[in-house]
Amino acid sequence: MSALKFPLTCLVACLVVGCQKPEEPPKPTPPPIRTESIAPAQTPEPTAKIDPPATVQQDSDRTVRLSPLMAALAGKQLEVDDRDRISGFGTRADQAIWQVHLAVPGTYRVEVDAVCLSPTQEAQMRIHIGERRFVEEKITLSKNDQPVITTQMGEITLDAPADYRVVVEMTGIPLVGEFAMTEMRLVPLEDEPLPLPKFEAGDGSPQK
Repeated sequence: MSALKFPLTCLVACLVVGCQKPEEPPKPTPPPIRTESIAPAQTPEPTAKIDPPATVQQDSDRTVRLSPLMAALAGKQLEVDDRDRISGFGTRADQAIWQVHLAVPGTYRVEVDAVCLSPTQEAQMRIHIGERRFVEEKITLSKNDQPVITTQMGEITLDAPADYRVVVEMTGIPLVGEFAMTEMRLVPLEDEPLPLPKFEAGDGSPQK
């Protein structure tokens, strides 16, 4: 009997080993989800007829605050959602447009508040101010802890008091997740910004 035990033990061991599921090789880590480039447009002119936006005035500290509710939207999917955010960017034809009256010229920092509820790390946005000036930068998104992230897009100098058209378009959009813009601001860079011009009364004296 002892002569048969060794072959029988080997046979049982082979059967047990053969029934075990082979270990699978580790799956490769996917690259970070970033942005998808959008074909460039020739000009930031709206691709569809839209109603002109209302004119946005500067605050008393010269900051210009551009809210979604004051924008005119061009594009098939672009909308102001139930949280008062601009969402639906998909192509370069999707544009948010504001009209700004700048009373005091100077250099301004362009800031954008945006949110993307997904693993996406960035998006690329271009902001046209007037006919020949624009800033473009990657927007930091949900890799930070806060849901809404402020990105400094750059600085722009506006030489004269005038009405300026501000156009926002995406040059790279998140591949997944909900991307939305909550506000944009033009913030004066001077340490002690000049006050806004005062209104004049009928007799020519300034109003306090």
